[in-house]
Amino acid sequence: MQRLFGLLWFLCQLAILVGFIIFAASNYERVPLRFWPFKGEIYLAPWTILLAGTLFGFFLAALVSGWLRLKDFTTRRKVERRSKALESRVADLSEEAGSLRTQVKQDTVREATGALEAPAPQPPKREKNAPQRRTLSPPEAVPTAAEVRRKPALPEERNKETGMPDQGIHLEEFDNAR
Repeated sequence: MQRLFGLLWFLCQLAILVGFIIFAASNYERVPLRFWPFKGEIYLAPWTILLAGTLFGFFLAALVSGWLRLKDFTTRRKVERRSKALESRVADLSEEAGSLRTQVKQDTVREATGALEAPAPQPPKREKNAPQRRTLSPPEAVPTAAEVRRKPALPEERNKETGMPDQGIHLEEFDNAR
């Protein structure tokens, strides 16, 4: 198939060349050419004008085509560089995600084994004569989600005013003067 197109292309070029030769042989007399802004005339044969126009078109097409190819080449290189950078970033993020997954799995295992082995934390005991203030127990006294799901609150661990389970947050009166 490719040979057929090559043969057709060659025959078309041969026909154009034969037509140009016949045109040049038939019109050998010189013709005056005038350009508007300039005074004077140039006498040329018609085939030289046709040849000059054809060569001018060929070089102009080659220049534009070369410029478009160069533009395409630079754009393609930029895209390839950006693609490599993004692939590198994806690989880095995949490694980071993998390490975070293993860390989360290890933390989950530690939490699960620690919740089964460690006793449930007890809320801090208050003295009766201690000053009344708003306190938040330290983070280690707050039960984990697994402990709260696993163990229901005992009746003595419930807040007397609301009846809700006591989570270590105590809101009390500031002092008796209030």
